[in-house]
Amino acid sequence: MKKKLNWQVISPKDSIKNAMVLLNKTPIKTLLVLDKNKLVATLSDGDIRRGIIKGKKIESHISEICNYDFKFVNNLNDKSKIQDIFQKFDLPLIPVINKKNKILDIIYKDSVSLNNLYKDNFIFILAGGEGTRLMPLTKSLPKPILKVGKLSIIEIIFNFFKNCGYNNFIVSLNYKKNEFKKYLAKTSSIKYSVVEEKEQLGTAGSLSLLKNIKEPFFIINGDIICNTNYSSLMEFHKSNKAKLTIVTRRIEKKSQYGVLKINNNNIVKNITEKPVDYDFINAGIYVADPSILKLLKYGQKIDMPDFIRILIKNKLKVISYEIYDYWRDIGTIENLNEVRSAISHMIK
Repeated sequence: MKKKLNWQVISPKDSIKNAMVLLNKTPIKTLLVLDKNKLVATLSDGDIRRGIIKGKKIESHISEICNYDFKFVNNLNDKSKIQDIFQKFDLPLIPVINKKNKILDIIYKDSVSLNNLYKDNFIFILAGGEGTRLMPLTKSLPKPILKVGKLSIIEIIFNFFKNCGYNNFIVSLNYKKNEFKKYLAKTSSIKYSVVEEKEQLGTAGSLSLLKNIKEPFFIINGDIICNTNYSSLMEFHKSNKAKLTIVTRRIEKKSQYGVLKINNNNIVKNITEKPVDYDFINAGIYVADPSILKLLKYGQKIDMPDFIRILIKNKLKVISYEIYDYWRDIGTIENLNEVRSAISHMIK
């Protein structure tokens, strides 16, 4: 039990920032809030997001934002209740606790059969790029089938989505497409379909090749490793009635100097020693409404930033969804090596 808990337990007095750091390191999307070894609440990335929207600072205690109405069971063998909770509530885990709120065990969603729970939404994986920054590794292989541990990048993407109940994959291919097909035909049992770019269409152009998409769908770059809760992302997109949801990451910018606030008369009004600021970056993951595909011409070459500008220009609702989970863009050999050392904690 201690091995299961040591990376996902947090105190009510810990800060939101500490929780964000811990969520970024852990494969499970929920932290267990323990006070004197008793489970008092849970904390997810959604709880943090809602707290920040309400004005909480990242230095605030998590006791101000965590979920005290958490779901649990008292009996590990109560299979009908466990299945019912997983079906009704989009949770990555269910704690098993005794009458004194001591944790006896944890039931993880990926240990429960999802065969009858898969959702209809498609996952469109952009896997046609050359991966030039990963040369010479990509000289003979497309980047998405490079190995990260026992699995390739694309197989890890498959697994993360399947663990959230999604199983309809479409893969966009161009560079080394035959090698890609041969690899997955031999190694993966995942069912998927492909669209093939006759020439490279940029990071958004292959969207123009999609047909018969009726429901909101995911878009993800084929070099992204991210274990966020994709069901929560989809629900966020739907509840906000967005045309495009862009997954974002908060990047810390820390000044090396004391920064002065000076008015027009050269009067120093304040000084802040090594202040910290933040930027939000595009994480290469999206949820899109199928209606936006009408803005693309078949076979059009276009990159995602340009397509996003078109959506904004047309006054379509484009929103952001901040994540705090593990995320890496495998764009360089250094990033690939870093992910290889971390992935063993996320892939069983």
